[in-house]
Amino acid sequence: MQQKLVIPRFEVIRDGRVVQSFPMTRRALVIGSAETAHVRLRLPGVAPEHVSVEVVGGSFIEATNLAGDPDVRVDGRPLRRERLQAGSVLQVAGIGLRLVYAAPDAAGAASGAPSPAASGAASGSFASSSQPLPSLTAVARVAVAPAAAPAAAPTSLTPAAAPAPTPAATPAPPRPAPTPSPPPTRPAPTPPRPEPTTAPAPPRPAPAPAMPVLLIQPPGGAPKRVPMVPGRFVVGSAGGAIVLRLPGVAGRHAELVVGPSGEVSVRDLGSGSPTLVNERPIQEAALAPGDRLQVGSVLLAVEGTAAATAPPPPAA
Repeated sequence: MQQKLVIPRFEVIRDGRVVQSFPMTRRALVIGSAETAHVRLRLPGVAPEHVSVEVVGGSFIEATNLAGDPDVRVDGRPLRRERLQAGSVLQVAGIGLRLVYAAPDAAGAASGAPSPAASGAASGSFASSSQPLPSLTAVARVAVAPAAAPAAAPTSLTPAAAPAPTPAATPAPPRPAPTPSPPPTRPAPTPPRPEPTTAPAPPRPAPAPAMPVLLIQPPGGAPKRVPMVPGRFVVGSAGGAIVLRLPGVAGRHAELVVGPSGEVSVRDLGSGSPTLVNERPIQEAALAPGDRLQVGSVLLAVEGTAAATAPPPPAA
C-alpha cells in the first residue's frame, strides 16, 4: 500500500512567533539580500548570498554558511555545514527558519502548490535520487525587511503667549558737554643709524700635520710606499692592515702606531720571530726618519715624520 509523500516547509519566526511559511519546492534555496535570492532578507549585515539550503542525495536537507558569518546558527550551534532535522531552527540575522514536514494536502492548502501524491513516492520521503522534488509553477520568494518603526505621536501645538506690555518710554538723558581734543603730539626724533661694523674674519684653521709614508722594501722586489693615517696597524703574514706573505714574517708579527701629529712607534707582538730596529731586537721603540725596521726578511722605513717621544700603550 502506498503512503503519502511529505513536503518540507520552513516557518519564518520573528520575535518568537511564526510570521510566514513557505514550502521547499527546489533542490536548493539561497537566503540573502540579493534580488535573486529565493528567501530575501533585507536586513543589516546580510550578504547577497548568505546561506544555502539544499537537498542532498534525495534523502536529507543540508544548510551551508556561504558568508562565513559566525552569528549564523542551527539550534544555537555555529553553522558551517550541517544536516537539518525536523524542527531544526536556522537563525540568520535575528530571523529564525524552522524546518517542518507537512502532508501534501496541508502544504498545498497553505502555499497553493499542486499535490504530489500522484508521483508514487514512498511514505516519509520527500525526494529520491530518481524522483526530483515537486516544483511549483511560480518560485516562492520570501522578503523580510526590518520592522517598521512605530508612528510618531502627533505633536500638540499650544497657542503663542501674548506679548508682555511694553513699559512707557523714559526721557533720554542730557548729552554730556564735548571735551576738548588733546593737542597733537610730536613724533620722537629718529635716532641716528649706527655705523656699519665689519665683523672680524674667522681665524683660519691650523694646517693639518703632515702624515708619514711607510716605505716597504721586500727582498728582490720593487719598493712600495704606503701613506699612513693615525691609528694602529698590524703587520703580519696571516692578515691585518699590512700583509707581508714573505719568509720569516709571523702571522701577527708587529704593530705600527701612528699618533695624531704623525709620530710613529712600533711594538713586537711576541710571535717568536724578532722585530729589529736598526738591526737590534726591540719590544717597543719610537721610529725616526732614517730608522730601519725589519720584519722577517722585509725592510721598512718611515719617511716624512718626527720621532715619537715615547712608545704608545699596548692595544687593549
